Amino acid sequence: MRGSSIRYLLVVAIIAVVFGASFGFSETKVSGKTASAFIDKKINKSGTSDYYDNLTDSDAFRPGDVITYKIFVKNIGDVNLSDLIVKDLFPSFVNYHSAPSGGDYKDGVWTINIGTLKPGDAKTLMLRGQVVGDTDLPSDKSLICGLKNRAEMHGDVTGGLLVSDDAQFCIEHGVITPVAATSLPESGAGSVILVSTLLSGAGLAFRKFTK
Repeated sequence: MRGSSIRYLLVVAIIAVVFGASFGFSETKVSGKTASAFIDKKINKSGTSDYYDNLTDSDAFRPGDVITYKIFVKNIGDVNLSDLIVKDLFPSFVNYHSAPSGGDYKDGVWTINIGTLKPGDAKTLMLRGQVVGDTDLPSDKSLICGLKNRAEMHGDVTGGLLVSDDAQFCIEHGVITPVAATSLPESGAGSVILVSTLLSGAGLAFRKFTK
């Protein structure tokens, strides 16, 4: 089991280096054996069935959009991992929507107890968030990038266990900015026209990747 776990991790690491993938990995020793866990957090590109590690500004979400996340966890060590708790920490501007995998949500954190994973066992968890309304987004920014949704797995082993991974994305919305007030050239009366312009910004995000 130890040899196959190492080979599995090496393959994943090579893919990550070549394609820029992100994942979480943790390892500790328990009575001479290896307790090791792997976690990979992905985000669904709106309007598709594809999941990525991160999304760029060209795939930005809009106010009210529902975001679907997928969390893959696996025991790649030699011993059972018990009392496993998976948590998902929601970023600013995204509220909890639902979780097909179950679990509980409180104060910005979704939590689910997945029990025990034997060596080689894996689970895939699904949950959804929803972007807040336009009025709850910053009025001075049309593009907000670098938002991180973080997944963690905690386990009961000697020395503790924590693996985590982030999925990053952007939110785009309209910003209304008053340009100028101009008086109409009519005698005796002063009329004002307020011109509003929708600004769309360009942002820097992270390269997306799918496995």
